[in-house]
Amino acid sequence: MKRKIYLGLAMLALWTGSAALAAGASTERLTVPLTDPARPAHVEVGLVMGGVKVVGAAVKEVTIEANVRDDEGDEERAAKPGRAGMKRIPNSSFGLEAEEKDNRVEISSRSWAQAVDLVVTVPAGSSLELSTVNDGDLIVEGVEGELALHNTNGEIRVIGAKGPVSAATVNGDVQVAFRANSAIAAPMAFSTLNGDVVVTLPAKLSASFRMSTT
Repeated sequence: MKRKIYLGLAMLALWTGSAALAAGASTERLTVPLTDPARPAHVEVGLVMGGVKVVGAAVKEVTIEANVRDDEGDEERAAKPGRAGMKRIPNSSFGLEAEEKDNRVEISSRSWAQAVDLVVTVPAGSSLELSTVNDGDLIVEGVEGELALHNTNGEIRVIGAKGPVSAATVNGDVQVAFRANSAIAAPMAFSTLNGDVVVTLPAKLSASFRMSTT
């Protein structure tokens, strides 16, 4: 059975045990239990606006920390003339949804108007499918499983990869660094339309390469 979890003000009363939300704060934190904590997870994250950072650690659950970005900085807002007595009321309902079934965790956003930055902590051996479209980078650190990463307007950065990686963006750089002891036996692809591709591979890797630029 799939367990569905929402990040948002409407569900606060149901999740006080696992998600803490300070009054007026723009950050929420949620823990998603896995069906079998002894196994790695497969985590899928899809955003329209914002960035995703995933960190592999010695944990047995998936933790999501979400932060809504202000549309304007405090200094910019202060410099703009406003009508006397009017106050800006921030919206901190994130519209994020997390579902878990058999160690497969799907995280998605229903927000198209405001950028949300996610920091997701997963078991180190997990595999990932990450995507975002606007105003954010994809960053992965210390995750050992297979990685499929797709961005449109932003960078992709991977540190400490061990399994096969597919990384593609349109506007931004792609930087992928593998561990020295990585044993990669699957095809991989790295691409960008407007940017650089930098891949650091183990010194003893035996592989064929096909490269092109326009």
